[in-house]
Order: sequence, then structure tokens, then C-alpha cells
Amino acid sequence: AAKEQELKEQVSLKQKVVTLLDEQKRKTNVVSEEFRQLQLEQKRLLLERNKLSSENTQLSRNLEAERKAIQRQQQLIDDANAAARIARDESEVWKKEIDAMKKR
Repeated sequence: AAKEQELKEQVSLKQKVVTLLDEQKRKTNVVSEEFRQLQLEQKRLLLERNKLSSENTQLSRNLEAERKAIQRQQQLIDDANAAARIARDESEVWKKEIDAMKKR
């Protein structure tokens, strides 16, 4: 009877060990899947960061090109204004000369 009881206890212990091992295996699989998901998310985030970085670089280039274009336009406006002042001044000179000729 003692031998039979010892055998039952060994079987019970073996069952507990198998149950614990199965539970540990299940937990390991869950953690492994979570880790895999985290790796995929990390990869996705890295790709997104690289995409955003590229977009930022392109936007910076575009902004610099726009700034230069605005500078060129402003220079054209300044040149046109200077030409208009010169033309006004010249027309005043011509007007005075014409008025002087009329008085003669």
C-alpha cells in the first residue's frame, strides 16, 4: 500500500510537472509572439521615420528653392522700380527741355 501510494504521488508529481511545462511553453509562445509583433512594429516605425525624414529633406529643399525664387522676384521688382524712377527722371528732363524750347 505504501508502494502504491508512493507510485500515485510520483504519477501526480509527473502530471504537475507536465502541466507546469505546458503552461510555461504556452507563456513562452505568448511572449515570443508579442516579441515578434514588437519587432514588426519597430520595423514599421523605422520605415515611417525614414519616409518622414526623406519628406522633411525634400520640403527643406523646396523651401530653399521657393526662398531663392522670391529673392529673384524681389530683385526683379527692385530693378523695375529703379528703371521706372530713371524713366520718370528722364521724362522730367525732357519735359523741362520741351518747355524751355517752347518759351524760345
